[in-house]
Amino acid sequence: MLDVEYNCPYTETTLPAHEYYAKTVASVLWGWNLPHLNFDKQSSTQNVYGHWFFDILPRFHLLERRGIPIDYYVIGKLHYPFQYESLKTLNIPMDKLIEVSKPDFHIQARMLVVPAVPFNLGKCPPWTSEYIGNGFKLNRKIHKKMEYERIYVSREDASARFVINEEEVMQLLTKKGFKKIVTSPMTMEEKVDIFSSARVVIAPFGSANINVAFCEPGATFIELAPNTINDNYFWKISCHANVDYYELLCDVEQPPKAHSGVDNIVVDLAKLERYLQMIKI
Repeated sequence: MLDVEYNCPYTETTLPAHEYYAKTVASVLWGWNLPHLNFDKQSSTQNVYGHWFFDILPRFHLLERRGIPIDYYVIGKLHYPFQYESLKTLNIPMDKLIEVSKPDFHIQARMLVVPAVPFNLGKCPPWTSEYIGNGFKLNRKIHKKMEYERIYVSREDASARFVINEEEVMQLLTKKGFKKIVTSPMTMEEKVDIFSSARVVIAPFGSANINVAFCEPGATFIELAPNTINDNYFWKISCHANVDYYELLCDVEQPPKAHSGVDNIVVDLAKLERYLQMIKI
């Protein structure tokens, strides 16, 4: 069962009467990083940009490869434009979605199909990167943007893992021709165009870094990583995209957060400059 649910504790002991579908229904629900079953907008796994693209969407690909005709897909309640935009790009019919907004959701179906979650296959196996990268780069014409060849991805609008000394970082990077971007307000088309145009990407650890999957082979990615966590997620995505990856370990804001995954970071400017020299910038 850990292939489809990551040991997430359920608080419900009984279920309401079921709703029956005399159809073939596939479920792509998952709650890996939740402390309890929760379909809240802020904490649901599928509402986290990175998890949506590499833990949820690839399950549609598994269903396509299996070739079982699916009448309906069970999915959590959709909240964000990137969810609607990505489903449209990957040709997932919206009229086939059954959106779940409560933890005691209960259905029975003539046939229930439950694809495994890619996370438990090694966290971002190569086929997931291929599906996401090709799905967004081959389904439309890419519009290259020369002014985005060197970009710094800011988390200034995030509640965690943002760069404390970002102003000083940008003073250095601006001199090197870098342009600061904030990805949250962008459409998926804008993100794909910008990251496809980028030859060098610098960004703090966070969900926006899955956009490296849209970079062209030979690009360079420098990840500003807090020294309190050890995660090879974006290294793998970079490798799959044939992007050169560098990890710049950073000190964290003091005192550290109770959960290491939300530490804000402080970038050592001298170290960042040495990294830029290494990649001949």
